[in-house]
Amino acid sequence: MATPIQLLFNRTALKRNHILTNDLDKISQIQPDDFAQIQKLAQRLANPQGEVVDPLLLLAMGLIQTWFRQHCLRLDCSFEKWLAVVQKQVPLQEIERTLHIFRAQFRTAENSTTSVAEPPSEAEWVDLWILYQLNHNRTLQPLKAWIDDSELVSSSAYPLLMAATRDFLAAQPSEKDHSGRLSMLAPFEQFPDSLDDQLQFIGTSLPSEWQPDVQPWVLRAQGLLHEKQRHHERLHFQPDNGLPAHVSAMSFADGNYEPEAFTADKSWMPQVVMVAKNAYVWLHQLSERFQTPITHLDQIPDPALDELAHWGFNALWLIGVWERSPASKTIKQRCGQADAAGSAYALMDYAIAENLGGTRAFEDLERRCWHRGIRLASDMVPNHTALDSKWVQKHPDWFIQSEQPPYPNYRFASQPVYEDASIAIRIEDGYYDRSDAAVVFQRLDKQSGHIRYLYHGNDGTHMPWNDTAQLDYLQAEVREAVIQTILHVARLFPIIRFDAAMTLAKRHFSRLWYPQPGQGGDIPSRSLFALEAEAFDRLMPHEFWREVVDRVQAEVPNTLLLAEAFWLMEGYFVRSLGMHRVYNSAFMHMLKNEDHAAFRQTLCNTLAFDPRVLMRFVNFMSNPDEETARGQFDSGDKYFAVCTLLATLPGLPMFGHGQFEGLHEKYGMEFTQPKWQEQRDSELIQRHERFICPLLKERARFSEVSYFQLYEAHDLHGRVVEPVVAFSNGGPGQAVLVLVNNSPEQVSGTLQKSVPMKAAGPCGEGAIHLIEGLGLDLTMPYLTFSDHFSGLVYLRSLESLKTEGFTFQLEAYQAQVFWHFQQHAAEDWAELCSFLTGRGVTDFESVRADLHLQPVHRAWRQFWHADHLRTYLDNQLKPREREYLLDQFQADHLAFLDAICRLQAWQVNLQPISAAFRQNLNSSGKKQVPRPDVAPLSDAQVQGLQDFLSCALSGLQELSKDHHAQNLFNDLQLAYPSQKVLLALGLTLAQAESLLKAVMEQTPPSPEQDQTI
Repeated sequence: MATPIQLLFNRTALKRNHILTNDLDKISQIQPDDFAQIQKLAQRLANPQGEVVDPLLLLAMGLIQTWFRQHCLRLDCSFEKWLAVVQKQVPLQEIERTLHIFRAQFRTAENSTTSVAEPPSEAEWVDLWILYQLNHNRTLQPLKAWIDDSELVSSSAYPLLMAATRDFLAAQPSEKDHSGRLSMLAPFEQFPDSLDDQLQFIGTSLPSEWQPDVQPWVLRAQGLLHEKQRHHERLHFQPDNGLPAHVSAMSFADGNYEPEAFTADKSWMPQVVMVAKNAYVWLHQLSERFQTPITHLDQIPDPALDELAHWGFNALWLIGVWERSPASKTIKQRCGQADAAGSAYALMDYAIAENLGGTRAFEDLERRCWHRGIRLASDMVPNHTALDSKWVQKHPDWFIQSEQPPYPNYRFASQPVYEDASIAIRIEDGYYDRSDAAVVFQRLDKQSGHIRYLYHGNDGTHMPWNDTAQLDYLQAEVREAVIQTILHVARLFPIIRFDAAMTLAKRHFSRLWYPQPGQGGDIPSRSLFALEAEAFDRLMPHEFWREVVDRVQAEVPNTLLLAEAFWLMEGYFVRSLGMHRVYNSAFMHMLKNEDHAAFRQTLCNTLAFDPRVLMRFVNFMSNPDEETARGQFDSGDKYFAVCTLLATLPGLPMFGHGQFEGLHEKYGMEFTQPKWQEQRDSELIQRHERFICPLLKERARFSEVSYFQLYEAHDLHGRVVEPVVAFSNGGPGQAVLVLVNNSPEQVSGTLQKSVPMKAAGPCGEGAIHLIEGLGLDLTMPYLTFSDHFSGLVYLRSLESLKTEGFTFQLEAYQAQVFWHFQQHAAEDWAELCSFLTGRGVTDFESVRADLHLQPVHRAWRQFWHADHLRTYLDNQLKPREREYLLDQFQADHLAFLDAICRLQAWQVNLQPISAAFRQNLNSSGKKQVPRPDVAPLSDAQVQGLQDFLSCALSGLQELSKDHHAQNLFNDLQLAYPSQKVLLALGLTLAQAESLLKAVMEQTPPSPEQDQTI
């Protein structure tokens, strides 16, 4: 134990604040292990305005005094040796006068009973030197009023004496460091404005013989300083634009330190698709929807369950079904939430709430859900209970606690939030006026009068959960009681979600509640309960969650265990601790913020570490602690792009309450009904049913990783197209290829090779080609497949996939899911593949039917050659040139008519028809009005085009008397190639369509019925 030390205080300052020096002597002697005494001292030093001295600074002051004293003791410099040196610069009379003023002004352990008239003692020069250094340490300026040496400076030779003392100390060989600086001053001169750095310096430069006296001061001060800094960060954290702080790409520890111990899935587990429902809110919404009171679980209408099953959900997470805390309700109502219930995470006991119908109503709902293939899921809250729970009442020793409030300013004068004949429970008064957020509450045993201060549940990220009590997992009895509760829950629910599970991992439970000496920082006051790692490991020798998993596997094996875990522990929870599933909040944050590089890197890191982790992620676009999916992703193309990833990536897709229905409101865990009046968005529901539900019902293709491959999309310059997430999955005959553009810009590129990954299936380790990723047979050179969203079908050659890759173009926030892959022989598909050039079509058979029209279309395009038409319309040709152009038109027209005859197997003499075409065209052309060669065309030139097309259609009419020219034009599908020529001439699409329509109307109908080709 460290030696106590008497702090140096200015007597004048004490009197000015009406503090009796004799009274202060009782409490100003401090030691690091008794922080309560230091806090009392800080309270005692409060000024008339109520401003309390920071106890951390008093502790630091004690440390600094100890530091200097140890240095001076090491030098073995007696008063006589010091005096012999300094009086060469300062007269002896001035030295004695300075020491006498110091004795009169300041309290020290050495001079507290010494008369001012007595000669100075040997230790007083050391205290004088320490006082000088305390006043010159800028980090201690808030204590200036209590250690002020101004009178010494103005009324004595104190400054000269301190300069001489420095020279004296500098003359001691053992006191200089390698730079010639006084080693005792090094931390303060090197870091004049950082108390943290001063403490670090002292802590890392202590000689071993000083450890017993100085190290306890250092560790206690460092722990408290880290707590203070962390508390300040939490109070002043302001995320930009309401968005969460940047989420870094997920990374994983070395597998050698996190051993592999996956828990095998049961056959049903990979296909789980879960939807969350806040129980009380849902029942109220169902009451309004079905126009009948619904308050119990057994009253939930069958159509509501049918709808969930129809949408593809096979797991229903019921939030808030356990018996809640009356004290939680009281606290919330006292704080202004008049209609609040107790929190769903402040639990009295693990019994189905009676006001939901109790066990009987639950069993009825469970039976009806099971009939529809829906399993029920529930929360289990292992970190804490309600502050008035059965355990707090019967087993108060199971909770982290203190016999005294950790801060002396805490007040518990308000009415109890819970009281019965045995106990009374109060939260700290500051919660009601929001002046403080105490880390403990008070439990009074009315029989014995014993008062305990139990800590609220806390994860160290923000404020304590003031309606909860923190369990102490260093006690084996507590761990076993929680495991028994988990087994009880598992016998009721086949899926258990563990709330805030990461807080009970050994490393974090230690960090939060029993930090190693000097490492406090996340929960205020817990550095006072610091515990060496060896002592902590003796009390908690194994990971609690590993024991939970093993016990559940042995006793209730058909239970899916799902952990809410963050803090980069996702991989550890499933790979080493054995949880079946773990939250992946990076999915929501990164895709919402369009942090493409981080999301892609997270996927790559996971695959490189162990792909089996990927299939154990719980992906979501919202959860009960976050804004709704609609609030974060809206309800348009971006939402459906991300929702496609949710439905198709490996893992467990989790949908929020009201997500399918497009509801905006975020429901608090104390809500009994919605606060907003909202209607279900029928259009959004229909879009889900059309595009998302079919994917959810095909989760067997997507949920696992044996066949999963992630691809990098590259643009024409070889750069990664970061907004595109592209992957394949599915076993033999079940292959799927998913592409999603999570950006507001159009993107295009190619896919060829997958990213490297650790072996997880038949494809082996490393990067592979897309052809292998899709499991394609190289002997079947053509591949057909369809897109789920557009309904289009596609045809690609394996040769093009091999050499060019899979080319794509995605519009803003567009998703494509390609499946129904089939391979074909060359003789059946080569011509069609060449014709389609990769574009999608509604069906192949209609395209095959159109293939025989291609010779006609080629001849028509040659006849309608844009350059020839433009020359003809300009009408600037000389006679010989004009004759040549008419010859060209006639020849091309003849070739066009011949192509039609070949197609139709008609025997027709084409020469008269072609000659008539030339004659008509020549006659029509003479009426053209010349104009400059600029677009758009003049009215006269447009009229010339109409005349040209009329002449051509007259030829069609003559070709077959049984067909109206317009019908033959349509049957031959000549509109599209005609429009392309007209667009090349400068017409708009509307002008082109109008021109074609006008010509068709001028063509006289045939008296015969139309006969389709």
